[in-house]
Amino acid sequence: MMKSVSIALAAVAVCNIATVSATAQDTVKVVDNPRRVIITEDSLGSHVKVLTEDKKKVYSYDYNVGHNDNDRLSINQSTDWNLKLPFQRSDTTSRHHWSVITSGLYFGWGWNHVKNGAQPLKDYMGHEYEIGMLNAVAVEYATGHGQYISLGFGLDWRHYRMHNSGVNFYKDDSGRVGMAAYPDGATHRSSMIYTFSLQFPLVFRQSIGGDGSFFVGPIMNVNTGAHLNTKYKLDGVKYDLTTGSIGQRKITFDVMGGFSYNNVGLYVRYRPQHVLKSSRGPQFNNISMGVILGF
Repeated sequence: MMKSVSIALAAVAVCNIATVSATAQDTVKVVDNPRRVIITEDSLGSHVKVLTEDKKKVYSYDYNVGHNDNDRLSINQSTDWNLKLPFQRSDTTSRHHWSVITSGLYFGWGWNHVKNGAQPLKDYMGHEYEIGMLNAVAVEYATGHGQYISLGFGLDWRHYRMHNSGVNFYKDDSGRVGMAAYPDGATHRSSMIYTFSLQFPLVFRQSIGGDGSFFVGPIMNVNTGAHLNTKYKLDGVKYDLTTGSIGQRKITFDVMGGFSYNNVGLYVRYRPQHVLKSSRGPQFNNISMGVILGF
């Protein structure tokens, strides 16, 4: 009866056929990064067919050996999973279909767009600053043609600043975020909205050449924390005021894309949804750009 074993593209297959014979000699054939290995056994012997791919061309290697009842056939196969650490260069010819990865430490700054009707805020709103890890941990699938798809979990911190002007963020008695003037004579002034998010990126990445790649994908943010922070100095006394429960949107969606070369890249991220709920404060969103490492 014929037996057939098919091993998929990213499997690591080691096929060892040992013939117990006084006159037979060992034959060793090495094929790096096989796309597929098919082993069949029938009454005529054992047959090994190896398919490999190089620059979009598929090559076939065939090996046939006869055997008798004393011969034995052994097949060993390793796991399809691979652990990829940050700043480890990607191998576009890797045998592994699936990898667990950590990647994408980023630093960025952005421009805020204030919705019509919040004109006073537009006059005072400064830049947004962000830092985060896109994939603190992620599962990545490699197609074997330089394409990768990953689903990950990451962390994101953002700071929305006021210009160094005479107003600061504050929350009124109704719980709505607005603007207020600093006390007369206040110096060393700064006022920000801080947000913290758990992010879940779905990223498509295409390799270009040996070390370059571009990437794009949507990101779901679970915005678990947000607060106001205002600092100033008055009459020699430093004030540091923090206010929580400012009514940030709990779930938002972004889109991110960029280019990376040798683990250093640039990205652009667009956040179309407003930071605060419409009933809790002025409406603004932003677009940011920055540097991403290990991606």
